[in-house]
Amino acid sequence: MNRFRVFSSLFLPLLSAALIVVSCTDKEQQTALENEVKKIDTYVESLANSGKKVVISGGSSRVIHEEGSDVSVEKGDSVYLNYAGYTFSDGLGTIFDTNMESLSATIGIDIYNRGIDAGKVVVGKGELLKGLESGLLGAMKGEHSYIVFPSTLGYGNDKKGIVPPMSSLIFEIWILNIVKN
Repeated sequence: MNRFRVFSSLFLPLLSAALIVVSCTDKEQQTALENEVKKIDTYVESLANSGKKVVISGGSSRVIHEEGSDVSVEKGDSVYLNYAGYTFSDGLGTIFDTNMESLSATIGIDIYNRGIDAGKVVVGKGELLKGLESGLLGAMKGEHSYIVFPSTLGYGNDKKGIVPPMSSLIFEIWILNIVKN
């Protein structure tokens, strides 16, 4: 019984302290996420006020710079596109990925030796970040847009290359073709 008292008198305070640290971290992350969403909302609202059409889908905002026509993206469709991925910093921040030759040299990506077809994706198969996938739904062939979303729909707490943890992302997208599957 004495061992139990000694153990519990040491263990319980340590456990309590650990729980307090974890809950503070959760609160800080929640506050950071709320701030991310506010910044995105402010940015998207400013573009909407300047006349841009905005579509909100699944937590992502798609700001349309040039409308497309004909066919819209649905789950299961093959989408051929050009893109540039940026961290969000009240707009386009640091570029971290692209499939466009004109931009790839600026970030050191060899777009021809990636082992993937970065210009074709199938929407709804989990090939994309959640925010990008939900943002593409409804996009039209020929459309040029920005898709903006918080870290929870991107890389979350993970650092990916030059993208810091808890980073909101913005993708500039040009829809070249949509093939119905």
